[in-house]
Amino acid sequence: MGTSSRCGVFTKNTSGTEPVDQTVAFAGDFTPKFLMLWTDGQTAEATSTTHGISYSQGWTDGTNEYCATYCDEDAVDTTNTSRQISNTKLLKIRDDQATLIAECDFKSWANNEFVVTWTENTDTSATRIYYEVIGGDDITKVECGDFNAATAGGPTQTVSLTDSALVPDVAMFMCTGQTSFNSEGNDAQLCIGFGTGSGANAGICYTSDHGVDTSVVDRRNSTVYSLTLNQIGGSRDGDGGIGAFNTGAFDIAWNNKFNGTYIIAYTVIEGGTWDTVSVESKLSDGSQNISTSVTTPNGAIFMSCQTPTEPTGTDGTIQLGASDDDTVISNVMAGNYASDGDGTTLTSSFNDDALCIKMINEAGTDRGNAALITWGSSQITLDWNGTDAQNRDIHMLIFDVQDSGAAGFAYTQGFVTG
Repeated sequence: MGTSSRCGVFTKNTSGTEPVDQTVAFAGDFTPKFLMLWTDGQTAEATSTTHGISYSQGWTDGTNEYCATYCDEDAVDTTNTSRQISNTKLLKIRDDQATLIAECDFKSWANNEFVVTWTENTDTSATRIYYEVIGGDDITKVECGDFNAATAGGPTQTVSLTDSALVPDVAMFMCTGQTSFNSEGNDAQLCIGFGTGSGANAGICYTSDHGVDTSVVDRRNSTVYSLTLNQIGGSRDGDGGIGAFNTGAFDIAWNNKFNGTYIIAYTVIEGGTWDTVSVESKLSDGSQNISTSVTTPNGAIFMSCQTPTEPTGTDGTIQLGASDDDTVISNVMAGNYASDGDGTTLTSSFNDDALCIKMINEAGTDRGNAALITWGSSQITLDWNGTDAQNRDIHMLIFDVQDSGAAGFAYTQGFVTG
């Protein structure tokens, strides 16, 4: 037996031709059943205070693919922000002015690799893209789909799955507060979250107003709800989370329903062992041991919007990271930050190939960085550096997925040509 999840980074194909296939190899000995990509749009491993926000995140089960993007232009006197959710592309890369740079479809996967097809590739920038692949014998079924948030009725919304026999063990969500696919909307808005059962949810949200002279940027953080969304301006739009997993369905338990029938993209996975964990960041440098119900953890996805427990706050940030358990532990992450209340917009983008969590302020100065350094028995250990003695919530989806053929190959970073 061996672990069957991997995270890493590759650079977008730079040939300028389209369509063009790109094969990304990863270490291990398994075929993926789930693939997630995300990027902050940069071509260098760096924190940049002059790179506007051009965040994109997408996933596929091998048949269906979804992605969500939001953009926030840097150094302008009138804010220029946008968002989009798609059910026809695995990833869309746009610059901070919302101009499409590249987009790709999922094509195939095989042992130790996946293939994407760049259908828009005229831009030859070597954009850095992070990935998480999960597969193996433990994973029996995966479904990516979508539903519209209920705005009426009781507090429970039952979402039926295409596979009527699938019994989820975990769900992940993306929502941009839109009611139609593949249309660009003003204002930047994105909610991401995950849940592993009733009372085991976590979610974060970013919003930024479009076309105003002084930036209006907000964030929302929840250790209770995997769907938590702010309206533009910071007031709560709604929140809910996984209430129950059923055969061929899952229940959303709404605390406050969204104000519109917004599209929510989901991934549900059957198999493996999963745990949603939320903790406060360490106040000082050093090791932080984090307990989990997963006895032998070997994979984790991290997210944070850098706020303490449960509030909304001014300034906006989303960051997504991952760690795996190969011969050498790998950590990757990418995110962004935008300042509120500025006459000239102030945004930053950041990514790192050795961290799973990175905290910065509006000037791009570190507030605390962490890498996962140890997988233990019902425990993971993070190593913190550069902390500023402020607590901020960190949300983790910790899991154990195994494959009878995975043999613990040495880790390679997974770069490809470009």
